[in-house]
Amino acid sequence: NVDFVRQDQMDPNSDVLSLAALTAQDYEIKFEKGDYQIRALPSGSWETIDKPEGFEKDGLFIQLEGTAKEGDVWRLQPTRNAADSFKVEVRDPSMIAAAGKDEAGNPLGSANGDIALQLAQLQSKKTLGGAKKEDGNTVEYNGAMNFNDAFSQLVNRVAVNAQQNATAATAQKNLIQQNYAAQQAVSGVNLNEEYVMLDRYADQFRAASRLIDVGATLFDTLLGLRN
Repeated sequence: NVDFVRQDQMDPNSDVLSLAALTAQDYEIKFEKGDYQIRALPSGSWETIDKPEGFEKDGLFIQLEGTAKEGDVWRLQPTRNAADSFKVEVRDPSMIAAAGKDEAGNPLGSANGDIALQLAQLQSKKTLGGAKKEDGNTVEYNGAMNFNDAFSQLVNRVAVNAQQNATAATAQKNLIQQNYAAQQAVSGVNLNEEYVMLDRYADQFRAASRLIDVGATLFDTLLGLRN
C-alpha cells in the first residue's frame, strides 16, 4: 500500500512539507532486488528509497506499507484530483477576512485588504516548484513557477505525451504490418496461391501434351511419305 500523509496529520515536531514544492508530476515506485526505487514520470532517473516507512519527495510525505514482491510497480498520481474538492464556501463578502496584520500581529482593520491583494497576486507570484533549501531544522522551497506557468507546463506535458503515444502507435502499427508480411512470406499453405499455381501447372501440362501430339503426327507423316 502507498499512503499520502496530509500536513495536518504529520508530527508537528517533524519537518513541515510545503505545497510550493509540488510539481504536478506523476511518479512510479518499483521493488527490485530488495530495494524500493522511485522516479518522476515520464523520464526521471531512479532513486533508491532509504526509508520506505516514511519519506519526502517533492513536497509529498509518502509511506509504503505491507510486503512487496520482486517486480511490483506502483504509479502515483498525487495531484490528479487535487481540485475536485474546490468549492465556494462563503458567498457574503462581509464574511471574508481580507484584512492583514501589522508587524506586531495586530489586525489592520476592516478597511484593509492585504489578504485579498495577496490572493490576487497568486496569479503571477511564483509559489510552485523550485529547489529545496535546508537550513537547520527548517525546509523551504524557492518558488520557480506561478499558477499560469504550472498550468502551461501541465498542458505542454500532456501534448508531448499525446504526440509521443501517437508516434509510438504508428510505429507499432507499421511493425505489426511488417511482421505479418514476413510471416505470410514463409507461412504454410495459402489456398488461393496454391490454386493459381495448380492451374498454371495444368496449362503447362496441356501445352506439353499438345506438343507431343504435334510431334507424333509429324513423325507419322514422315513415315508415310517414306513408304
